[in-house]
Amino acid sequence: MKYPAPFIERFRAQTSEPDDNGCMLWEGTCDKGYGIAWRNGERYAHRHSWQIANGRIPFGKIVRHKCDVKNCVNPEHLLVGTHADNAKDALERNRYASGSKRRPDITDDIILDARARYHSKQVKLPALAQELNMCKSQVSDIMWGRLWRDVPMPKGVRPRPRRRKLKRDRRKTR
Repeated sequence: MKYPAPFIERFRAQTSEPDDNGCMLWEGTCDKGYGIAWRNGERYAHRHSWQIANGRIPFGKIVRHKCDVKNCVNPEHLLVGTHADNAKDALERNRYASGSKRRPDITDDIILDARARYHSKQVKLPALAQELNMCKSQVSDIMWGRLWRDVPMPKGVRPRPRRRKLKRDRRKTR
């Protein structure tokens, strides 16, 4: 994709000078940490930056950050890869969320203890829900490994997938 000179000038006007780490930060509009620069259906500033420096992004590939700074648009900090590469990077760099960001008061140890007590029938689900200050369905998902998946289940207990009853189609067929 060929970029016109006016777009490149506007683009560069919205980037900072390189910081100590070499990151050139996007100073324009951001969404969830990523710089936004719309042009021809392309949204993200880091993708534009890579294309200005290197040409088209190959089909089926994404632009990844080496530096883990979402609004960095320095082409030297960007590389092309797959979603699997990106997920592998996040796992290696410990960037995946574990547990719950909404409930930092609930630790892995609390979940382990609650699962052990529930599965040994020492405590029932409503009591656990009240103790953890959560609704029963959420506590059930925790007890059966649908939430807090990274916390191991008690010995001899296997995680259960969520079972939903299929709704019968009540429309008349013609």
